[in-house]
Formats: sequence, structure tokens, C-alpha cells
Amino acid sequence: FTGKVNVPGIYELKSDTETVGDLLSLAGGLPVVADPRRTTLERLQPGTDQPRRVEEFTLDTQGLKQTLKNGDVVSVAAIIPELANAVTLRGNVAQPSRMPWRAGLRLSDLITRKTLLISPESVRKQNEVLFDGFERERAARSRTQVPADLARSSQAPVPADPFVASATPAATNRTPVVEEALFDRIGNLLDEVNLDYAVIERIHREDLRVSVIPFNLGNVLSDANSPENMALEPGDVITVFSAKDIRVPLAKRRVIVRIDGEVNKPGVYPVLPGDTLANILIRAGGYTPDAYLYGIGVYREEVRQSQRQNQEKLMRRLEAEGAAKLAQLSQSLGAASDASVVQAKIQSIQQSQVQALESVRSLRPEGRISLGLPSVLDNKQLSLPDLRLQNGDRIYVPAKPDFVYVFGAINTESALIYRQGAQVADYLKLAGNSAIADSDGIMLIRADGSALSSESFWHNRVLSTPAMPGDTIVVPEKLDRESNWSSFIRNTKDITQILYQLGLSAAAIKTLRQ
Repeated sequence: FTGKVNVPGIYELKSDTETVGDLLSLAGGLPVVADPRRTTLERLQPGTDQPRRVEEFTLDTQGLKQTLKNGDVVSVAAIIPELANAVTLRGNVAQPSRMPWRAGLRLSDLITRKTLLISPESVRKQNEVLFDGFERERAARSRTQVPADLARSSQAPVPADPFVASATPAATNRTPVVEEALFDRIGNLLDEVNLDYAVIERIHREDLRVSVIPFNLGNVLSDANSPENMALEPGDVITVFSAKDIRVPLAKRRVIVRIDGEVNKPGVYPVLPGDTLANILIRAGGYTPDAYLYGIGVYREEVRQSQRQNQEKLMRRLEAEGAAKLAQLSQSLGAASDASVVQAKIQSIQQSQVQALESVRSLRPEGRISLGLPSVLDNKQLSLPDLRLQNGDRIYVPAKPDFVYVFGAINTESALIYRQGAQVADYLKLAGNSAIADSDGIMLIRADGSALSSESFWHNRVLSTPAMPGDTIVVPEKLDRESNWSSFIRNTKDITQILYQLGLSAAAIKTLRQ
């Protein structure tokens, strides 16, 4: 006996009259999950062209009386684990569940009220509002930690908890949990539900066709007589989506932004349909007399992720360009008159490239959006762009700074007092240019988040640009630090040697012709 019997095994026949029922009693009978309607008998018939054959029968009164022969194999199939009269609710709901189907069952009978759409994650956030950083860390560990008895019974390795110290000294350094500011935790207690779109998945048994039937969940909850409140059939699966699963239009999203700095009422504000940056600042009470609108910052997580990707691309490009330049210099070793100069030049470029890569790697993307404002000090002359805000945006209105910052290859990195009308060149004179400064690569990083660099070989427009309060002047270092006089002498020697060799060649050709 094989399959769904209590004691599968090989049994000895005492006589030729023993039946399936006799042997089944020795096998302990059938378990609950056995399907007596699907029983097969495999039998050998020696002396025939095809001695192996199979029969199917039911374990009813007649089937139990069937006699067995030596070598017979009786297999009892399991019941099909499909629920015949169930409908399933899943997705962004309080508790995914099944309920029995009955005639006339509709969507409103399955989802009776909106509170059933509060997900367990939302409940957890509400329960942990008073937790500090240590308590939230402990709760997170308890949700992900595998009990010891389950870990011992499982054959698969249990993933290590990154917050639990191991026996090795190197693993005793715990990664601290970043404490989330109270300001950042407002407005995130409830996962937003997509009430405009939910679906019913239905299997048609006659042709095994699957139908996906969308409906408006909001209409079902607000009006039981709505045509959206459709009747359900056995086996239907109803899926409710969150706003994270399917992105809804901007006008229908829950958008909450954070405003701080020089506004009369800093705080967290919901953004209504049609609200722009200027509207939300008015709702925050407007800006104070100390506000510096030219330096207003709008920070967005989506932009920060994009900046991080661009940073990685920039590092790969710098590495590729550096390798190409070093390869070109290495090839010139054989043709140069002074190989030691080229070798020193290669080492210098290698060191500069390492420093440049470390500088790029140390940058931390902020996700700031450059607003492209005109360079004026009077707030009344500024008109903020009609920027559509997204959930989680941060708006910071700074106070007017009194300095212009100068960094890089200069004698003194400092914050210089702002002087109205002073140009970048004036601040560089005060800071003192260094001999290793790259004058053609000077950049002016504006207080509004934009950047200005020289695009002309003959004229550096950055030097003649008036600086604004809060601007940052960056002076990069030269990658090739060879002095101009040394370069002139080396190039003159190379050119002289080439001309000398050309002269010898011309004389030899003239001699051969004569």
C-alpha cells in the first residue's frame, strides 16, 4: 500500500481470497486527507506482451471486496487541497483572511468598514509612537529574531542578527540605530490606501480562464447599492492596494512637507491639490524679515537617490579617464628625452587622482533641488517657481548669511565677509591664490544650489561674477603640477633633438643622392 494510508508498506497475502479491505485494515485505514474516489491498482500479468497494467476504482463497498494478487501495488491519492466555498481577502488590510462563500455574498459583506483597511504596519507605528531609539531597536529585533527552538529544528541556516554581538571580537561593534527626529515622524502613522482601484481575481472552471475585475473600493464603502458592489463567486481573491503598490496621481496622493527656518510658523503641513512652493510658505505664515529667499532649499529623497547614482557614475568615469591618461604617459616614456621627468609626472598624477576620488567619495548627496533664482538680495524682487511638492519634501528658509566661503587650492580657506558688488576675483585676492591652483577650473557654487564654471578658453566668466551671500568659491588643484619653465625647457630639449635627428636624416639622403 502506498499513498495516503496510515501505514504504507509491503504486506504479505495469507491466501488468494484476501481483499483490499482486509489489507487496508492492516495498514491502519485511511487518514482524513485521503480521497477514496481516486485509488489505483497496478498489477503484473506474466506471459503477456504488456505484462504491467493499471486499474482505477473507488474504495466503496464493491471496491473493498476486490481480491488482491501477489505483486499488486495499491495507491490511494490525496484530496485536492482547494477550498470549494471560500473567498480570500488580501493586500493592504488589517488582517488577510478567508471567509465562507454564500449565495448573494458581495464586496461590502467582506469589507464592511474602512477601519478594516488599516494595515498591521500602521498599527505597529501607532503602538510605537512613545518608543525611544532603544525600544524601537528592541522591537525590531523581536520581530525579526527566530526563536531558538525553531532555529534548532530548521535545517536551513538562520541569518545572523546584525545587532546581536557574536563571540568574535571583530563582531562586537554594533551598528547604531539612527535616531529619527520627532519632526520626521509626523504624518507617517498610516499607510495610505488606494481607494480608487482594487481587483477581483476569478477562475472560470469551465475553460480555466482567469478574469481580473477592477472596482472602486471607495464607492463600495460609501454606497452599498453602488454597481461597484459586485457579487462574489467561490474562489474569488480580492486584493486591496496601498499607494506604494500602485502610484496614484499627484492630486490624489497624501502629501506632507516639512518647513523650518525663517518662516513665522515652522512645522509639518499637508499639501492640498494645486499647492505650490509659494502657497505652502504662505500657509506657514510667510517668511520673516531675516529670511534669505535666494538661499531657500528644497530637499527631496528621490533627488538624493539620483545624486547618489550620478556620484557613482562620476567616480567610474574619473577612474577610467585617469587610467587612460596614465597609459598615454606610459607610452611616451620611450619617446621622451628625460624618462625620469615623465615618471615623476605619472606619480604626481596618480596621487592627484587618488585625492580627487577620495574627495568625490566623501561627498554626501543632499537631494537639494536648484530653483534657478535670479541673483538679487531683495526678497520682494524674487518670484518662486511653481514647483509641485511631493510627500516628504523638506523646505528650509535660511537667514541671510554674512559670509562668502572660499575653499580649495588657496593660501587660507576661510569665510570672508560679504561685500556688495565684490566679484569672485576680489575674494580670491583676499584668500590668496596658491601656486598649485587651477585657475581655469574655478567654480562658484551658488547659495540657491546652482553652480557656475568657466566655459571659455579665453575668458573666465567666474572671476568676473559678483558673489552673493552664502556662495562658495571652490578652487581645484592642478593635476599636472609641473612648472611652466620646466615644461618649456623639457619641450625645447625634445623639439631640438627631433630637429637634430631630422637634419641628420636630410644630410644622409642628400649624400646618397650624390
